[in-house]
Amino acid sequence: MLASTISTIFSNIVGTIEVHPQGYAIVRYHPVTVEISALQELLTHLGQLLLQRGWHKVLVDTRALTVFRPEVKDWTRANWIAPVIARPAKLVLATLLPNDVFGRLTMTELQLGSSSGNQILNFVDEAAAHAYLEH
Repeated sequence: MLASTISTIFSNIVGTIEVHPQGYAIVRYHPVTVEISALQELLTHLGQLLLQRGWHKVLVDTRALTVFRPEVKDWTRANWIAPVIARPAKLVLATLLPNDVFGRLTMTELQLGSSSGNQILNFVDEAAAHAYLEH
């Protein structure tokens, strides 16, 4: 896969949203302290992209993340996992877990607390995550 085939459609302080030609979105989180307003903006754009294109698959690259503050975890559960922000009801998520051990614990906690019915599979290898979403 050539990097030039993937295009960026949105970016803010929290992360970047890319589109993959195989029909899924890629969200790459930046190594910052996550603020709810920027996260809301990022996830709103992601939800709109998925609905507009009729997609339900997302590669979620959280490798650069550290710990979410409790209020950010609570907001994420209440607004994205629930879902309150408009997006497809069921998602297939290939997640690249944070390199930071505490960030990994945060992601695992969010995933385990999710009762949304999303299909989530964790990966350490980006190529494997792409292969999973392409099938």
